[in-house]
Amino acid sequence: MTDQVSAAVTTTGDAGLSPTVTGDLPLKGRLAWASGSLGTAAFTNAFALFGLFFMTNILGIAAGVAGALIFFSKLYDAVSDPVMGGVSDAFKKLNRERRLFLLPGAILSGLAFAAFFFLPSLPGFWGAALTFLTLIFMSTAFTIYAVPYLAMPPEIEPTYQGRTKLMSYRVFFIMIGVLIGSAGAPFLVSTMEAPRDGYQFAALVLGAV
Repeated sequence: MTDQVSAAVTTTGDAGLSPTVTGDLPLKGRLAWASGSLGTAAFTNAFALFGLFFMTNILGIAAGVAGALIFFSKLYDAVSDPVMGGVSDAFKKLNRERRLFLLPGAILSGLAFAAFFFLPSLPGFWGAALTFLTLIFMSTAFTIYAVPYLAMPPEIEPTYQGRTKLMSYRVFFIMIGVLIGSAGAPFLVSTMEAPRDGYQFAALVLGAV
């Protein structure tokens, strides 16, 4: 009888992200974790839609150079993501929670996203260099958030059925984020007469998201 009672007890956490003994994460825990995908989907979709166009048409960077800057920033991701994974794993081995990375990562991601669309139009090398540094800032901030975030499901929902439920909630929030990034962002840009003002307004709103 005691074992049956113990199996039904939920171990509580600060954000409701601790599973029950049987691996059944509370609804608030599923929503708390899955909602983190709304921001990542809005971030990536809005940048994919406007990033290259902003660099060429607003900042005046040549199309080939702009493409190269994005390409090399993605190569940087290929290095920074595994490094962040190692940091996150080491943190977990010290019995600390991976979710402690999420708040600073989210704040930095929002600031970096907004900063990109507030870049000044500088000529030649200096404009390209500043843009590249901002892209690296964006990639680093996103990595700090996304890598620990995506490592959490097996730890907060140890059963196959539980993870299936958890991922279904995540897909719901991803769809909202895609809608915000791909449809909401163009609408926000269109509310301003000057294109640069529109991008900056959209960047502030999506950065906050």
